[in-house]
Amino acid sequence: MPTQNALSTTAIRDLCRLPGATLTDWIEKGIVTPVAGGEKGRGHTRLFSFTQAVGLMVASQLRASERGCHPSYIAQVVTAFASLTVAELQTQIAQDGPHFVGIVQGKPVLRAIEYPEWPNVERIAKQVSKLAVK
Repeated sequence: MPTQNALSTTAIRDLCRLPGATLTDWIEKGIVTPVAGGEKGRGHTRLFSFTQAVGLMVASQLRASERGCHPSYIAQVVTAFASLTVAELQTQIAQDGPHFVGIVQGKPVLRAIEYPEWPNVERIAKQVSKLAVK
């Protein structure tokens, strides 16, 4: 699996402001699956794709919101974003708007209308870009 634009678990935890054990717990429970690594123990770096990282940050913002986010929905959000290429994500942001509304048929739905609880995917993608391994 290609690791270009990939992020480590440490980068994901920092980016999403997740407690240390939360991402590890999500991986062990199968809520999220890294694109590379995954073996247990030191020296086995787990890597997440750019679009997975965007999905994880969207999900973590939903989780931190007043409404919260169930682990099964975290999995759906990450899977929906992971189903897109970076180019497809950029096109969708440009055509539909930057705000995450939900998931339809396994794909993220974005809109131009802004509500406080809707994560701004364009802003998130820019933050992920700064930490991604080139």
